[in-house]
Amino acid sequence: MKEIGGYFQLENFHGEEYHPEAYRFNLARTAISWFFKEVHCNKIYMPYFICGSVTDRLIMDGFTLSYYHINEDFTVYTNELPQTLAEDEWLFVNNAYGQLSDEYIQMIQNKYQNVLFDYTHAFFRKPLPGTNVVYSIRKYFGITDGAYLVTDMAIQMPEKQDQSWNRFNYILGRYEESASVHYQEMLDTAHGYVNAVPMQMSPVTLNILHGIDYAYAKKQREMNFSYHADTLNRLNGLKDILHQPSGSFVYPMLVNDGPAIRKQLASQKIFVPTYWSEVFQNMPEDTIEHKYAKNILAIPCDQRYTEKDMQIIIDALLQVL
Repeated sequence: MKEIGGYFQLENFHGEEYHPEAYRFNLARTAISWFFKEVHCNKIYMPYFICGSVTDRLIMDGFTLSYYHINEDFTVYTNELPQTLAEDEWLFVNNAYGQLSDEYIQMIQNKYQNVLFDYTHAFFRKPLPGTNVVYSIRKYFGITDGAYLVTDMAIQMPEKQDQSWNRFNYILGRYEESASVHYQEMLDTAHGYVNAVPMQMSPVTLNILHGIDYAYAKKQREMNFSYHADTLNRLNGLKDILHQPSGSFVYPMLVNDGPAIRKQLASQKIFVPTYWSEVFQNMPEDTIEHKYAKNILAIPCDQRYTEKDMQIIIDALLQVL
């Protein structure tokens, strides 16, 4: 029986989601695994340049993985792939930092057909017609979980729905206190996803996604990216291939000693994450994957910040460099 009256819960939001056509999952890694299961995939061609949580999940779920390298412009090194894919084989393409163009994505889709594109770094990029795309939401907004899967293929959703009310403490805590106070809670929550199974997106997360000002977030990210680019492009090892994505994820800057620079920036309370640390720990030093994972600085440019904040980052970087 429905409860009526009593104290209030979180308000219901009534705005529109940015990807209302998508299937809604609890996590990107579980959405990926569920999709490959639904399309009866047995073998997946995976980039070395990918988060270990994804490959760990796929291995755990019994898929056979074959790895390939990327080129310097983040495109697929196709020499390591077959000319065509068998019916039960799929290609997984990581759109790292949102740097793959629509033209390139369409070309890969036309060539291989069985392709799933990872838009973890490209939330504001709409999928091209006929493509399969997965999005991770918590890398863009203040939520603890959530993923979108866009596909024209008919798939069944998991029966169980996630609950996330008990994971929001570190999100709410950072709103009123510093990140360091709740950092361990964030790590503990992330670690708790190791054995997560595919589920539908939680009601709390879905509700919050109806309350976000997407137009503002997209515009602010692009303005902040441009502000970085105006000063930092000349020092950026990616300057010859870098372009500004829609709703930029971060400003990726290739430097010579990423770990040391991250440490110096952190001492000034500027936190630049290391994406795919396991890649540069496990890959040979002469590979592009090792170089990029170790030395690309994922400089913040998101909607929390203004040009004044970007200038603080730039001043600190110029001093360090």
